[in-house]
Amino acid sequence: MNVARISGYLAFRTVIAAALGLLIASQLAGCSRGIGTAPDSDSLYALGEAERNEISPELAPIFNREGLPRSSNIITVYHSDGYEHRIAEVRELVVEGMDFYNSKLGIDKVVNVAILDRGDWQVVSGDLPYGLPFVSGFDDPIVVLPATDDGVLGIGANAMKQYASTETMAKLSDVGMDFEKGARLFVNAIALHELGHVYGDLYRIQPRTNWFAEFLATYIGYVFLRDRRPELATVFEVYAFHLNNDAPGPQDRSLTRFEREYGGVGPDDYAWYQGMFLDLAIRLYDDHGVGLLDEFGQHFPPEDGGITFDLPDDRDRDYLERELDVLDKISPKIRDWAERLQAAALAQTVGTSESR
Repeated sequence: MNVARISGYLAFRTVIAAALGLLIASQLAGCSRGIGTAPDSDSLYALGEAERNEISPELAPIFNREGLPRSSNIITVYHSDGYEHRIAEVRELVVEGMDFYNSKLGIDKVVNVAILDRGDWQVVSGDLPYGLPFVSGFDDPIVVLPATDDGVLGIGANAMKQYASTETMAKLSDVGMDFEKGARLFVNAIALHELGHVYGDLYRIQPRTNWFAEFLATYIGYVFLRDRRPELATVFEVYAFHLNNDAPGPQDRSLTRFEREYGGVGPDDYAWYQGMFLDLAIRLYDDHGVGLLDEFGQHFPPEDGGITFDLPDDRDRDYLERELDVLDKISPKIRDWAERLQAAALAQTVGTSESR
């Protein structure tokens, strides 16, 4: 493999991976969402009108101490000085998402936003690199976005342009999007993945495995984009899936490995897996749309337990097989997709061995 290509696509994958899920170990001021932690059911449905628009108790001291400017209209948008021009675009996207999930899923949830420059970002997020969107809080979540395009995600995405295939570039051209603008908008799409974790919990879907939890968050964000923002859906597809698909993938592509190692697969492989989860979402959307979430909820209710971590190898495989057996009843495409990952891993392993 070309060394220059490695440096380009691994740098890109590294920032994508962090944005898509390697926030697991970060505390984010002590109040970030813990993946795999079952929500307190009493807190989900007992939000009164008076408290729905209030910032979460954990985050309030941080934002109030900083005295960030804010704009309140349906949702509150906190912002660093000089970035008022970002408010309308972000508010429109988040409010549209809230309306979609209310109308389609019956979830009435206020999600506030913070648009921060580097200085304010460091105060709020601690050591998290500037430019990686995240959601803090659960009862009153806040989507935190960078105010500028020079965060690690934007820089990494733009650096990947030289490696994009002709077909990938054509997908952006088809929606009238240049690569640089798409890279900027991709940040917003990543935030929808993080919101997907929140809405999945609110809709009472409890995955049993790590891969399904990550896929579910992606699918929830993706159904909104396909329904309300098809151009942004294309951006999400290009930067999360197609660019990862253009570059060589890991040798061991199995779900068993992802389940066993999760974030331990490394940032580049983690991003590749996340791209493949979006690939599955794309494959399923036309057949099922938002209705797929109802089927997931019926088969994976929260009272049966939650995500299992750090299973021995034999139990990893058993859990995955049992879950895939259930998912196969919903759509055979899911198991077919999983088996293609394993088949591709075996083919690449054989090809590597023969070339030696």
